[in-house]
Amino acid sequence: MIPSTITTANLSHLTGDSLKAAMRIVKRIASFEPDLNLERVVFRSGEEWRNRGEKYGETAVLVLIHEGQPSFAKYFSYDACYEMSDRGRNRDVYRACDEMTEHLREVGFIPEPMYRWATSVHPA
Repeated sequence: MIPSTITTANLSHLTGDSLKAAMRIVKRIASFEPDLNLERVVFRSGEEWRNRGEKYGETAVLVLIHEGQPSFAKYFSYDACYEMSDRGRNRDVYRACDEMTEHLREVGFIPEPMYRWATSVHPA
């Protein structure tokens, strides 16, 4: 169940590992930032992503589209961390990305940056 304090995109189209990974991500972020609004973050199942014919992320169980969402992107993109850290001067921002990667590995998933605006999540 999604924590009641976090606003997120509709995840009802996700099933299996896609849903499992999405729920782990949302819950983990909620533990750090319970009031973060993820309404504009797009969660795509691996099948939805493959059907788009994209060049990268073909083996993903989940794809996160975080364009224009720096508060969410910092958990997956070092580019976003750089922008939010006063161009690398505040190294603490990078911790969010490192901690999310470690958390997902612990529960059987590996995030992989594909583009500046999207991250794929794969089985470990």
